[in-house]
Amino acid sequence: MSTTDSRISPQRSKQCSISTGDESIRSRERGRLDGTNGTTRFTGSASGIYFVKTVRNAFASIGIPLSRPELVETALIGDEPSDVEVTDRIEYRVLIPPLSKDTARDFALPFFRYFHPILPFLHGPTIFSILDDLGSISTKTISAALTIKAIFSIGLLDKPTHITESIITATFKGKLDAMESIARIIMKSDMETIQALLAIQTYLLSIMSFRAAHEVGSIVRSKILNAGIHRCPARYRQFSEDERVLRARIFWSVYCLDRYISQSLGIPAGFQDSDSDVCLPCVELHVDGKDVPLDCENSLEEIENQENTPTRISRAFVDYCRLAGRAVEIFNKSLHVRSINNEAVLVLKADIQSWWNLLPPALTREQIYQSDQLPFDNDSFFTVCYQHLLLLINRPGLSLSPNTHEFNYSMQACIACSRTILHSLTAQIGSSSEQQLFWPIYLSMVWMSGLIIVYACQTGHYSLSRSMKEINMCYPLLKKMAIRWPAAQDCVSILEAITETQQKIFSTHGKRTFLDFQENSIEGLCDLIAEADNLLDIANAPFDNLDVFNMNWQWLEGR
Repeated sequence: MSTTDSRISPQRSKQCSISTGDESIRSRERGRLDGTNGTTRFTGSASGIYFVKTVRNAFASIGIPLSRPELVETALIGDEPSDVEVTDRIEYRVLIPPLSKDTARDFALPFFRYFHPILPFLHGPTIFSILDDLGSISTKTISAALTIKAIFSIGLLDKPTHITESIITATFKGKLDAMESIARIIMKSDMETIQALLAIQTYLLSIMSFRAAHEVGSIVRSKILNAGIHRCPARYRQFSEDERVLRARIFWSVYCLDRYISQSLGIPAGFQDSDSDVCLPCVELHVDGKDVPLDCENSLEEIENQENTPTRISRAFVDYCRLAGRAVEIFNKSLHVRSINNEAVLVLKADIQSWWNLLPPALTREQIYQSDQLPFDNDSFFTVCYQHLLLLINRPGLSLSPNTHEFNYSMQACIACSRTILHSLTAQIGSSSEQQLFWPIYLSMVWMSGLIIVYACQTGHYSLSRSMKEINMCYPLLKKMAIRWPAAQDCVSILEAITETQQKIFSTHGKRTFLDFQENSIEGLCDLIAEADNLLDIANAPFDNLDVFNMNWQWLEGR
């Protein structure tokens, strides 16, 4: 696959064919998408549904219609009853107390300021019309009420001192409360329900409950597959333009959440790129309802034409998540099938650089080109995403022997990434715009940067004085993030203990290099952490379970 192809679409073949050695067998089988009352159902061609249609049409063409054809289909895909009857409409006051228009908008703003540009699964005008109606007695769906509750819960993270009794009632009390609320809507599959589940998943992500977010994501994935949202809506004429846009936005939001959470937990992704044919944001290749997409030769120009639109932000984040997924696929597959191909790595590196080079200047902190046209108030977000991609492809080299050239190169690359991350975020929190460090990647990247720098110093790849200056940059960042994520304070304690131990070792024994440690490079840092443990007044901190290079959050998530 060429660089352009891999960047533009997960699957772009001009013909549907099955390879059989030197020949190809054409296949015209397609799935079916239908539904009523806001709920769609998809049945894929693997079920045999297309063949049933072929047989039915063949007999109908000679005047012999099949009686009750739905029974034939039931034999393939099982019974398809209508949605279970559940109480769907309630007074908002049951879940959300009356709030003034200003209060409601104030607590919704953080979601729309930070999350909505990269995860645009909601229709903004619809949500704001609901917010403006919260002061009155009105009945809406449970799904809509839970969506508002999740949005307010995210807003409360930015305003922890603005707690009132009404706000407490209008927000989730934590992970358990959010998970229990899903039982109210689990039996429904309409678009509003899927949006509510995504809002709850985003809230769980924002409080770093990754495993709970993954569980919700599994439910969402099942519902969007059954609803056919993984199929490009432009292929189906029954959808209006607004419905097509929203379905595509929902799919890519689900995809991005799945990619980020699976990478954070180090578990297989729920989606493969070949599972979907939804066109990427900014470029629609299914024209006039055709099943086969057009060539994507002019796609870069189409993307450039939308440089100052909100869709361009979404496209940038989707491409980032796809690149991160490819990096995990190359470097972190199960050991019994892992085979790192140099050419595949080179292609990935080229695509990462191409993605970064093509980002609008307003998203890359090029101040001379800074534009107010893009509604995304977070200067360093894509800079950190870019450095994260570089870490994903260079960090595996730190598992090698430090005597190798691969280790040395990987270490220097990781040091450069770490320094860029720390300087970028320090500049952001020092600005007057009060931009929030809203995405969990900020914490993981600052924490990883600190560990890389102390490890580089310990192995003799970085000077002690330089490393101390940059470790000191970690502390204000982590302390600021501790307001949102308490685990950040534990990271501060660990780094302080490591550096204190390191300074004592250097002052007592002089420059201590990797050769003073065990043979394996990972064990070197683990030895240092073990010594630091003696200085910490947190005896229960499970250092043995902390995979410092694969960023295992098992112990942090529960603290």
